[in-house]
Formats: sequence, C-alpha cells, structure tokens
Amino acid sequence: MCGACCKRAATHPAFPLATNPDGSCMHLVDNKCSIYDTRPLVCRIKEYGQSIGKQGDEWIKANIRACNEIMDQDGVPQEYRIEI
Repeated sequence: MCGACCKRAATHPAFPLATNPDGSCMHLVDNKCSIYDTRPLVCRIKEYGQSIGKQGDEWIKANIRACNEIMDQDGVPQEYRIEI
C-alpha cells in the first residue's frame, strides 16, 4: 500500500490503463488503488507471472526485490518493506 509501483505505471510495457501526465496510474487515490478488486492482471503479481510462464518462489522473490528497490528509490518508509 505504498503506491510506489502505481506511481510508475507508465513505465511498465504491459500496463493497460490510462496514466496521469506524471506516469502514475489514474486509479491511484491517496496512495491506494481505487479499483483494487478489479485491478488489471499486470497488477496481480502471482497471476501475472503465471500468465507469462513465470511462477513459484523465485518469481515472487524477484518481485519483492524489485518492489523494495523501487521503494528505496522513492524514499518510502521502511515499514512498507517486504522481507524475504
């Protein structure tokens, strides 16, 4: 719920929704997804991985590492970090 990935939505080649001029997802409201229950597949890490032939612990760990790196770059508080 830090919003870091959503703020960079336009940088993901598979992101299917419109984005704001700053590249953030237009559905990011107060750092939360306003369409969480119906968010696109690319926003569902496990299911997206399965759709592109990636799955299992290594896929999840790779995404956690990328997530933590984005949070570090954006100065997101440590409380949002995910430990592997």
